[in-house]
Amino acid sequence: MRKRQIEQMVDYDINEAELENIMDSGVTLDFETANGITLCCLKEQMEYLKSEQDEIESMDSVPGYKQADYFANREIMIALKKVIEYYGG
Repeated sequence: MRKRQIEQMVDYDINEAELENIMDSGVTLDFETANGITLCCLKEQMEYLKSEQDEIESMDSVPGYKQADYFANREIMIALKKVIEYYGG
């Protein structure tokens, strides 16, 4: 499990040693704080996807890759809405 956490965090420009220090620091979050952080991140992602959708909808000629993004974003937004509702948003 810990190796998987490390692999996921490495994508965020945190090297493995820094992540080990963070994980070993003993920092803990209560449920409400962790829940709030998660909810905030989900809402930010939803807003980003909405802005992408608006940009695509305003285009006169939509490139093929943007069309694929548009439909993928719609699916993701539907799922995000359910997850945000689950977290109380």
